[in-house]
Amino acid sequence: MNYDFYKTFVVLAETKNFSKTAEKLNIVQSTVSNRVQELEKYLGIDLCYRTNKSVLLTQSGLWFLPYAKRIVAMEDESIRMLTSLKYKNTVRIGTVHSLYSSYLKKMVKKFMKLSPDTSLEVKISHTPNLLEMLSDGLIDIGLVSNLPKSNKFTCSHMLKDEIILTTKNHENYFSSISMSDVKNIPLLYADSGDNFIEHIENYLQCKLEFKFSIDQISEIVEYLEEGFGYAFVPKSLVNNAIKEGYLKEVSVKDAPQCNANAYVIIEKNNIKREILNSFLQLFLDNNITSLI
Repeated sequence: MNYDFYKTFVVLAETKNFSKTAEKLNIVQSTVSNRVQELEKYLGIDLCYRTNKSVLLTQSGLWFLPYAKRIVAMEDESIRMLTSLKYKNTVRIGTVHSLYSSYLKKMVKKFMKLSPDTSLEVKISHTPNLLEMLSDGLIDIGLVSNLPKSNKFTCSHMLKDEIILTTKNHENYFSSISMSDVKNIPLLYADSGDNFIEHIENYLQCKLEFKFSIDQISEIVEYLEEGFGYAFVPKSLVNNAIKEGYLKEVSVKDAPQCNANAYVIIEKNNIKREILNSFLQLFLDNNITSLI
């Protein structure tokens, strides 16, 4: 089946409108209709239906959409790889956001200076998506917060990052607090990886409510510095702000230490071992690198 048919269906699912899809793909509306009909005929299912205001996916369409997205992504990646031959190597890294903000960004900059003949790609997502990308060959390395169950991957423990409670460095904000009082302070929530909130609630043994939440963890620092509340974050994310006096760590009395783990995941059959090892050598110790 033609790539354009899958691409058209994916864009239609996003826009929910035939004319907007046509505009986005620079084709006429009848072509959008024809491509979707041909795809439906090929699959033997109805993918979508029109309402007065938009186009909605059928149950079959909703089920098929993730597969169509993967087909489009793999096609786009193969084209991109063929058109980037001016670089000797390409390293494609997938990471959860917390690891990129607090750790990976610095290593990427170092590697770019050391290896000008290698291009780097970074994709930020959640662990399940990253594992899927690894399986599909869309990334070479995954930096994730949970160990995968599949034996398709080589896995190494990368680091352990302490989770701390932090807030604005001002006398009006607590420097110490009891576990029972945590639920009574204005809490900000930054998505720090898969099951992060469940991890914190298990640690505190209570359900939490949040004054503000955001899915990009690096953005939470600004809200903390301006005094909007308190947040549980990986210590590496706020180390500099604490050293510079903008934030402070809040001690939670009688609470055990809480850590977030990070793992390096590589698909076992990846053929780029030499260049991947060169990248990993920057931030992994020799024992871990030797496992890859």
